Amino acid sequence: MRPNILICVTALAALAACEAPPKEGAGNLADACQLKPCSCVEEEVGLFSSPDTKPPLWKQSGEAYCPEGYRLRRDDAEQ
Repeated sequence: MRPNILICVTALAALAACEAPPKEGAGNLADACQLKPCSCVEEEVGLFSSPDTKPPLWKQSGEAYCPEGYRLRRDDAEQ
């Protein structure tokens, strides 16, 4: 029985290590857009087209956010 527990714990640890990193620090970026220029960029773009951009929307708390299908991007950030 002990080897089964060890295998389960090892598998869970391996899965936890594979967690995807957060998208561009979304919380920090939402706050940074209060002071720096940002825009909302379309997430899924065709091979031969450029992404659509929109101005960010604002929550009452002052955080920037984007409509569904778009993500925040700093306009002055190097890419």
